Amino acid sequence: MLGDRNNGARNGLGDGSQFDNNNFQPGNDIQGGGNDLSGSGLPDDPDKFAGKNEDRLDSSLVYFDFDSYSVSPSELPKIVTVAMMMKEKQSSLVRIEGHCDERGTEEYNRALGERRALSVRDVLIKEGVSPSRINTESWGEDRPAMEGNTEAAYSKNRRGEFVLLTQ
Repeated sequence: MLGDRNNGARNGLGDGSQFDNNNFQPGNDIQGGGNDLSGSGLPDDPDKFAGKNEDRLDSSLVYFDFDSYSVSPSELPKIVTVAMMMKEKQSSLVRIEGHCDERGTEEYNRALGERRALSVRDVLIKEGVSPSRINTESWGEDRPAMEGNTEAAYSKNRRGEFVLLTQ
């Protein structure tokens, strides 16, 4: 696999150091603390997310640049729209799923997918959604939105998805 990560000399894209130097910025993720496990992406009561009706918010897919988990300014309105929806539907919960393209190792893509989900979660919380109403999950490269080895396919697979959970 070539990856959503640079794999050194194997593909000529570099050694991945630009991820550490440019994209892995302290403070981009939620800082931990409290009983709601704010920094972990885990809800205070995971069972409350089970057995709910799921509604995928396909119009609010958040796309990411290659090898990045930073939410770009152009993607912020999508997250703000979901935050407004969450404020209107106080009983709803949301799961944010992080995804990557097929390039990179499985482990790297799983971690990058989690960082993407946490970055989206960070914005939701800043918009006033309680962390206890948000769960994150990483699928890495396991659930591509588009098959293929083209930049068009890769760009569709580097995403965060919202799943609204209701009773």
